[in-house]
Amino acid sequence: MAEKVKLLSVKEPLLLPVDDSQHQTAMNSTGGKHCPEERQHMEFSVTTMKRKSNYMSCHGLNQLVGQRTRTCRRLPSKIILQNISAIFNVGVNAVMGPSGCGKTSLINILSGRKTKGVSGHVVFSGEVIPDNFRYIVGYVPQDDNISGVLTVRENIMFSAQLRLPRTFSYYDKTQKVKDVISELGLEHCSDSRVGTALKRGISGGERKRTSIAMELIVSPGIIFLDEPTSGLDAATAISVVQYLYNLSRDDRIVIMSIHQPRYAIIKLLDSVTLLSRGELVYNGSARAVIPYFTNVLGLECSKHNNPADFFLDKINEQEKEYDEEKGEVKKSVPTKSSMFAAKFRNSDEYAQLQNKLDPIIQTALRHPVAKTPSYANNYFWQVYYLAVRANKVLTRDPSPYFQVFSTIVLAIFTGVIFFQLDTDIQGQRDRAGAIYLTIVNIAVSGVSGLDIFARQRASLVHESTSGFYSIGAHLTTVISLDLIPLRILPALVYSPIVYFLSDFRAGAGRFFFFVLTLTLLSYASIAAIFMISCFIKAFNVANAISILMVLASTCFGGFLVTLESLEDWIAWLQYFSFVRYSFVAFMWNEFEDTVFCNRLPQNTANNTDICLSEGVLTCCDIIPQNCNLSRTICGDELLDQLGVDQFNMWWNIVLLTVLGSMFMVLSFVALSIATRKK
Repeated sequence: MAEKVKLLSVKEPLLLPVDDSQHQTAMNSTGGKHCPEERQHMEFSVTTMKRKSNYMSCHGLNQLVGQRTRTCRRLPSKIILQNISAIFNVGVNAVMGPSGCGKTSLINILSGRKTKGVSGHVVFSGEVIPDNFRYIVGYVPQDDNISGVLTVRENIMFSAQLRLPRTFSYYDKTQKVKDVISELGLEHCSDSRVGTALKRGISGGERKRTSIAMELIVSPGIIFLDEPTSGLDAATAISVVQYLYNLSRDDRIVIMSIHQPRYAIIKLLDSVTLLSRGELVYNGSARAVIPYFTNVLGLECSKHNNPADFFLDKINEQEKEYDEEKGEVKKSVPTKSSMFAAKFRNSDEYAQLQNKLDPIIQTALRHPVAKTPSYANNYFWQVYYLAVRANKVLTRDPSPYFQVFSTIVLAIFTGVIFFQLDTDIQGQRDRAGAIYLTIVNIAVSGVSGLDIFARQRASLVHESTSGFYSIGAHLTTVISLDLIPLRILPALVYSPIVYFLSDFRAGAGRFFFFVLTLTLLSYASIAAIFMISCFIKAFNVANAISILMVLASTCFGGFLVTLESLEDWIAWLQYFSFVRYSFVAFMWNEFEDTVFCNRLPQNTANNTDICLSEGVLTCCDIIPQNCNLSRTICGDELLDQLGVDQFNMWWNIVLLTVLGSMFMVLSFVALSIATRKK
């Protein structure tokens, strides 16, 4: 019995319709009650069809990417995909081809994750895919972006908490997680941690299945995988594809890119799509691809040759006809690679494919769908679940404790070098050096968080694009449970050790101002590093730029070079230096209204009265004992010499806070750009 196809709204899991017999069986298994998934679905399509008619198709897909030279001169756009029309039915559908042929690009376009430079249409079950399509399908990236310190069950539960709506009870979500774990054979490792670089966890195949399980939480009718066997040994790769094959038997569409599978994997495929330099070479049954090469292309596969090796080798052989130096065709005649695509377009197989695709696109264009992306849970629940995960990571990850330990060691080392500084003229220079070294230590220590931020960025891009949570919720959690407790804690530990070992200026107000300034310096430097990690995906590049930024901020701090001596064309950079603002604040705190002088050999009385009554040194409140009044220097004079008298110390605190907040705003902009559809 045919019935109306219904898909979930973006807030609910994707469900496919069932016939009466299937529905009755499900009712019997739940005691006559509707399961939570059935209660949550909303109408997405108005097309009437049976469940077995679910399919995905693409029609005339083209993708162009702009190119520029190193001098920013615009070049002709590069063709990534060219006139791709294909259909993917229920079962395991493999997209194959040589490296750089456009496999991942096609997967991203089909899943709704890439739209920039793309023309053509993608249809799912009779309707053009909506804007929220990427939220309601499963997508497993090539690199598994899951938390290593959480268990398999906790990772899957995190997906359930954020991707299933609040109408699902905790019991429903727990039961759903249990069912998915059982479906993917993860019972034996469900309570084992995934594993990190410091501590080994589950195997690569179990890790990949965990990533798949996190996507199956929303009961998607279609799941995309980008090279799921990459990095796995042969036996593990077969195991992963076997689980995907079993999932597809439950009327799911599985579309995966795969480079060069072994024969045991080929036997599990229902459909094969071959690409060569962005052109379609074949789309159809996996059983018919070898006969197609033999009958149409005149290329016969030897008896003991792996079919995947055979047709990928043939495609590779033809692509060598291209001139790699100039990117042009050597001969005026079409290359054999393009001839493969041309022969497919002229084949009976392609004619049959077009007969299927033409009515699909004609029907789909009559029912345009455009849904605005949203999330299954509101902002506050997103922050809550992210905070729960962050708290587990905080208590289990040993790296923050290593950082605190290293900070203590560094603080003691600095305090020993500048132990109990004197108040003579030499001590004045030493105090300025101790302050500057303290600032540099805290500023440089922020770079250590870049590796963590880089890993978080990859996870964030995937989870936010898949509809787990918003960028605002992520930043709120990062600031409140990462930047503040983990990155600023070292500054709080560092401050009292250095302050009292170095015998900086006495007074509770002076000490707490020192702690406040060092804390804000840590916040600003970490915010700058976080901003760089948000803008730049490559860790090596981000690391180099982070170090360069800290060094530049150090150069414009006001200690190594007097800022007034800088040329106007470069002097403006000092206003973006967090080292400068903290250095000025520290110097004001330490040297305001003080005097430093050489000592007299004999013990003399305190010269306070002379200083105040005769106006010999009006810059100080107290002159140290045994002070040679003929050889003195006021702390205010040192501030003038270093050019740090432009703002008082509280203005520098304000500017330091503003600078750190500006970096966080730019981080939000960068993450918003990274997670939007491209």
